[in-house]
Amino acid sequence: MDLTFDITSQNPVVKAIIEGSAPQLARLAARSWSTSSSSTGSGLEVLVALSNNSDAEIAEAANETLQGENPDELLIAAKADETAPTVLAYLASQADANVRFRIALILNSNTPDEALAVLAATTKDGPLLELVALNQQRLSSFSQLIEAILENAGRTAEAERRARETKKSF
Repeated sequence: MDLTFDITSQNPVVKAIIEGSAPQLARLAARSWSTSSSSTGSGLEVLVALSNNSDAEIAEAANETLQGENPDELLIAAKADETAPTVLAYLASQADANVRFRIALILNSNTPDEALAVLAATTKDGPLLELVALNQQRLSSFSQLIEAILENAGRTAEAERRARETKKSF
């Protein structure tokens, strides 16, 4: 999944790290930046950006740090309106996320449509697809979301009905 979105942090150091203009030493130091003090802020945004870094050592360290984060802190980030879309997209791409986590991402209006489409295409949880299908505004503005629901073998009859009705209406 392409995680190219606007940088939400106003911190110039964070921007430089994410944009790749920070010196290598700064990126190396940031790779193990703990997000526990800033679960919805720049810490996660930096780690997600570094997890896609062209330097394999930096990317691996950032991914290890992200995988080691406290699930409760990540759930807070998934629910927060101020969490960067890139972070929400990253969180939505995590296949092992529990249902509460996925519900938070589905309900967060800042979760990118593309990330929700991936979640809708890959989940085997029919009630989660129903929750996605309830948001008619998202469905009507992003047709790939409708297709993801309709192509998912785990969809419920209700999720399919809502997706088909929205597809017909728009």
